[in-house]
Amino acid sequence: MNHRSGNTTLHGARWLALLLVLFLMSGTQIANAITVTFTANTTIDTGTTTYEGYDVIVHGATVTINGTHSFNSLTVESNGYVTHAQGLVGGMSLSIATTVTINSGSSISADGCGYGAGQGAGAAF
Repeated sequence: MNHRSGNTTLHGARWLALLLVLFLMSGTQIANAITVTFTANTTIDTGTTTYEGYDVIVHGATVTINGTHSFNSLTVESNGYVTHAQGLVGGMSLSIATTVTINSGSSISADGCGYGAGQGAGAAF
């Protein structure tokens, strides 16, 4: 094997790896992601895949998200509220590819969604 050609191949592989890392770190959004805007109270339940990869906007409504979901972006605006169902084991787990924006007066919260005192999986015997 020619030392030079082996080195060139390794050099090319390093560049390819570097480009891949830079692409992943750039927060590149999904090309032509579909946008959905919720203006009325809505539940996205565990196992619902309708909005996966979407740009999600919560505008002045409560969106209850149960389980694990992946969105391209998430914006909560105009007193919008994102939460999960009370007592839901596992709660809500979101993976956002690009940006999360929460405007003034809006929130993402799980306040009051857990178990009451002395209840649930961690309750003392």
